[in-house]
Amino acid sequence: MMLARQTKKVSDGGESLERVAADVGDYLRSARLRQEQDWWLWGGGGAGLVAGILLTLFLPRVLAGSVDMAVASTAMNAYRWNAGISLMQSGSPGGWRSLVDASNLVRANQEALRACAGAAAKAKKEQRCTINVAAPAQ
Repeated sequence: MMLARQTKKVSDGGESLERVAADVGDYLRSARLRQEQDWWLWGGGGAGLVAGILLTLFLPRVLAGSVDMAVASTAMNAYRWNAGISLMQSGSPGGWRSLVDASNLVRANQEALRACAGAAAKAKKEQRCTINVAAPAQ
């Protein structure tokens, strides 16, 4: 009888040990699957990031309308006008300076140019106009 009880205890202990070993095995398999899932998530996130950057760079060029200008102003964190000024200044500093000089010349001579344009419209031919040019600042 005593031997039967001890045998039963050993048998129960063996079954418990098998259950614990199976639980540990399931836990390890689950951990490996989570690790694999983490790698897939990191890979998918990285691929999505690269795809997003590439789409932001190249997709506006093929879309119709002014999407490219909107993307440029968004990327530069500026209104379109200021983004355009920055692009022109960095693209061609000399050309930008010429544009500013021409704008200043027209602004300073608006009345004379308006009168000359009116005379050209009346005469229906080109007109010579006199404008004032400011001396360069030193």
